[in-house]
Amino acid sequence: LPGRDPAPLPPRDPAPIVPQQPVAPVIALDGMDEYSVLQPAMGRPQVSTEPGPPLAARAAIPTPAPRAAMPTPAPRAAMPTPGQPSQTAATSGAFQTHPLVDGKAELCGWYVCNDVDKKAVSMLVGKPQGSFLVTDLGPSSPLWLHYVDAALNVASLRLTTDNNQIGLSANSPMYPTLSAFVTAYSGSNDHIPYLLFDEETASAPSPTEAHIYSQWFVGDLPPDKAASLICFEPEGSFIVRHSTQHADGFALSVMQSGVVREYLIEDTSEDGVRFVGGASVFSTLSALVEECLHSPQRPLTGPLVLPRPISAILATSERKQRDQSAVHNTSHLAAGRMASWSQGKPSFAAPNWDYRDKTRDEALQAIGGNHPPGTFVVRASDSSFAALSFVTPAGTAQHMHIVQTGQGVYLKKCKEVFPDLFTLLRHYSRPDQTDLPCSLLMN
Repeated sequence: LPGRDPAPLPPRDPAPIVPQQPVAPVIALDGMDEYSVLQPAMGRPQVSTEPGPPLAARAAIPTPAPRAAMPTPAPRAAMPTPGQPSQTAATSGAFQTHPLVDGKAELCGWYVCNDVDKKAVSMLVGKPQGSFLVTDLGPSSPLWLHYVDAALNVASLRLTTDNNQIGLSANSPMYPTLSAFVTAYSGSNDHIPYLLFDEETASAPSPTEAHIYSQWFVGDLPPDKAASLICFEPEGSFIVRHSTQHADGFALSVMQSGVVREYLIEDTSEDGVRFVGGASVFSTLSALVEECLHSPQRPLTGPLVLPRPISAILATSERKQRDQSAVHNTSHLAAGRMASWSQGKPSFAAPNWDYRDKTRDEALQAIGGNHPPGTFVVRASDSSFAALSFVTPAGTAQHMHIVQTGQGVYLKKCKEVFPDLFTLLRHYSRPDQTDLPCSLLMN
């Protein structure tokens, strides 16, 4: 009614508080630490008092689009044959192997492709001698052989490829594929037997056969080829091969006083091995060699020296054989070398400049003192056919190698070839010659 106050509304009761349900404990599964499982949040839940939109205003949840079907993988390309890169590599930009790397080699653990960071060498550190890897940088790059040498150092050798074949060097046997090359040098051959130890195919030798994969052991290599390997090596360098004179025996070839000498090693069957005529007996061939590396055993005159890496031995041997051409003599005095002047031989038999049968010191002493410029001697040389030593205008001695080829002889730095040594000396004794600082004085 007008003028009357409205009746007060009754007070509203607050909404009842719903007690929180207890949370189930977290249990660790499969032996996991319970602290590795996500723990549930504790405390009262935060309830929003804001009213939500009407149900009709809520956006509908979009229906996910159907998943696309998985593409069918393309068939794998067939393994390329040696000499031809795979079609997939040529079209997709994948790594292309060297033409001489065959499918068998690609599956081996010793084959390393695309070694741009040159990590292969570090993989061989600490490995036994004979362990190896072959690295391939592609069809336009050479293949490299990395192996552990006799001194347990890692040596690297650039392999030679020619006419679709591969070998250690230009003068070594050649093989049609990389796997054939590794197979040959992992076993017995006529060049460098047992150079490589293929862990995937070779079994570990017994203690009595541990020498087989030593870099100084060359198996059944003939005596002349064994001597040619070390005839240009430092004093004490050696190799061991099977003896052709004693069954179950060995022959040790060693450089002593500039000459390759051989010593027989016999197998005593019961006690071990020893030098023929020697008193000391060793349990194995490896034990004998190890002792001789530190203290010489009779009949040796000095300690043995581990051979250099085969890459260095081959390079030195081939270079010096080229210099000496067909001349072959292991003596540093070269007393038995081919006659140096077969044509135009002078009437006197013993020229005063020929010191090839004397030592180096004796030859150089002959031009020492106050001899006039042009005084000279021809002496023996370890690295070439002979050497020319002469007195210069300054009073010092100058030395030049004399190289012999099938066409004749020449001074190594001058390259003009003469039919014989006497003609060469006559030419450089002429007053108008310009290759030497002074003319040679010939009688």
